Amino acid sequence: MHRPVIRQESKGPGAAVTWAEFVEAGLLRQYRRELKVPLPELRAFIDLLRQRFDVPYPLADRRPYASGKALVLEAQQQAGLPGDLWLVTVAGGQLLLTPPSESFLRRARWEGEVATGWRPHEDQDSVALIDPAATTAAKARQRIA
Repeated sequence: MHRPVIRQESKGPGAAVTWAEFVEAGLLRQYRRELKVPLPELRAFIDLLRQRFDVPYPLADRRPYASGKALVLEAQQQAGLPGDLWLVTVAGGQLLLTPPSESFLRRARWEGEVATGWRPHEDQDSVALIDPAATTAAKARQRIA
């Protein structure tokens, strides 16, 4: 049995998903659909990003897509991730996001380095936005009423 890709260790069946896990799952879903990525190949890469950025959910953090592209490139190479599965590539001597990672970055709403919203549809004009803060506030209002 493989260890979880998103969580560092299993929390057991039926465990709730955190917001960061949900955001990472969105990116992994996109990669699986568009590039047919086998998850075992991503496990070592994600573990390296956890170590380099010192965060439990590096794919739900803005730094790998913005200021940390060089670290992502190095982690991709070190993990032996095939080039067609990379988040960051080199073109003309510059580090660039690949189309799937650029699409993911646009679909998330960011406050600082943290994803605070997620648009499940690729259309930037879509009104569908998953916002955990709004959901929490709505639940609190229901409890008070």
